[in-house]
Amino acid sequence: MALEEQEKQSRINASTLQTEIHVPDQSLPAVSAGKNTSDKTLTAFGAAGIDIDRQNSRKNNEPSENKIDSAHSDSITGVDLDKSTNSKSPERRDTADNSYTLEQLKERNKQLERLSLLKRCEGVVMANYDWLDMPDYPDNAGIVYARRRRDAWIVSCVILFTIFLFGAFGYLPAWIAGSALGALFVLLSLWVDVVRDLLFTVPRYSELMQERRKLEFRALHHIRLLEGNDGLVWKFTDLSEYNAALAKPQYQAIMLQSRNKKLFRYLKRKAHIRLYLMLILEAEKAYSSLKTQYFEKHRELQARGVDDLPAKI
Repeated sequence: MALEEQEKQSRINASTLQTEIHVPDQSLPAVSAGKNTSDKTLTAFGAAGIDIDRQNSRKNNEPSENKIDSAHSDSITGVDLDKSTNSKSPERRDTADNSYTLEQLKERNKQLERLSLLKRCEGVVMANYDWLDMPDYPDNAGIVYARRRRDAWIVSCVILFTIFLFGAFGYLPAWIAGSALGALFVLLSLWVDVVRDLLFTVPRYSELMQERRKLEFRALHHIRLLEGNDGLVWKFTDLSEYNAALAKPQYQAIMLQSRNKKLFRYLKRKAHIRLYLMLILEAEKAYSSLKTQYFEKHRELQARGVDDLPAKI
């Protein structure tokens, strides 16, 4: 009996121990499950926080990106506008040309031809008419008279010197030889400018010829400046429409020499320089008529809304 009671008591103790042991075993999973649940909850909250931070950072970065995109789009739009403007600017005049009638286009082309002719012949207004006219140029009568006086002076000196020689060798009386020597001395003194200016005011032959050469050189130098390297008067050929006098043969000959760059072989005398001056005068008349006609037509076309100016002036 005692043994049975001890066995029962031992069984009860064993069951009690098992229950005590099983209770912690059952509680441990719960605790571990609770820990896992808390860890998962913390992980979920951390992930949610990270997602929230990322969303906030994205929201904060979105305005800058939007600004960059907007600025980039604006720059692209500006470039496109510039390209469109630049692409359209050369076509403006073509569009305007297409809007004109055939008669207006003819008038506009005629105006462009007039303007081009004005530019080519603008050198005519630079001519110095006093230098080309040479109003102080000694005339032929004055040259002939001065030459005669010079020849008479030379002959007189030779005669007086011959008389003096005959008297020195005894062929003539001494008083004749002395008188001839005195007269020769007086004539030779007239060669001095100071003495001659006291007695005479008429210029000498050498002075007149020097004045001629000076005026001719100045006129030819001025013509050389007017002509330049390309020539000038040959461009007046188209001006004959506005002045029929330019179609004369003598003027056409000068224009031909100017075109061939042989004009200065032709201009050798005053008559040639005067002919060149007359050509310049006739060309200036035609140039003035062309200029007046151009501006009158320009005002008329502007009033009608027609642009007669070239694309590049």
